[in-house]
Amino acid sequence: MIECTSNICPNEDHTATLTVNLCDVSYKTLQTYFENPSDWINTLIKDTIEIRSKEIYRKQLDKHISNGTLPANSTKRSIILSYEKELEDNLEL
Repeated sequence: MIECTSNICPNEDHTATLTVNLCDVSYKTLQTYFENPSDWINTLIKDTIEIRSKEIYRKQLDKHISNGTLPANSTKRSIILSYEKELEDNLEL
């Protein structure tokens, strides 16, 4: 009954475009429960990403502090963007 698909397309500037396709039941449900479904979806995505980016930041910061490799003038943004996922990383949703 519920069919939703999404597609993420990386852009050349290292951003991405996310497209979500909702079936009629999904869209009707969002319209019924949320005055502005787009705002609700944006908030859901932003809140989830904020939580996960804090996890990445903490992991990277701890690693740099332990190894004495914290780059001078680093920012939260630069630390997160420098993260490279390794096989042993256990980042769960």
